[in-house]
Amino acid sequence: MPEWSPQVVSTRLRAGFERVEAGTRFTNRNSHGEMEWITHGEIVRFEVDREIAFRIEENWVIWSFLLEPHEEGTTLVQRREAPEGISPFSGELTETYMGGRETFDALMLEGMSQTLAGIAGAVLDPAEVARGHSGWSGASR
Repeated sequence: MPEWSPQVVSTRLRAGFERVEAGTRFTNRNSHGEMEWITHGEIVRFEVDREIAFRIEENWVIWSFLLEPHEEGTTLVQRREAPEGISPFSGELTETYMGGRETFDALMLEGMSQTLAGIAGAVLDPAEVARGHSGWSGASR
């Protein structure tokens, strides 16, 4: 993630975990401007060549990436969902340090677009992308 996400600086598997699979726990170091913070996550869904989803302990948010094949190619869908709501701790930090929920949500959507563009740049043939024939599209939901 660090090579694609504008917010994640580094990701490390936590002690005792050596593979990426459901149940794997990890630590992210994040930054925004001069702020830096650590988050802890757990992979909650994992299907090779199809999907990865992880829940962040501090804010309860589930991030996911899903490959959706279709006739023209494949769509990579990135989601940021909060089925349990946002933790009170995260809500307070968002209001105090990130400009409020609406501003932070807009920042997250912008970052998701940057992440998808970064992944596209890493996996697609630049000549095909320039011609519009990559068979790939990205969607933030």
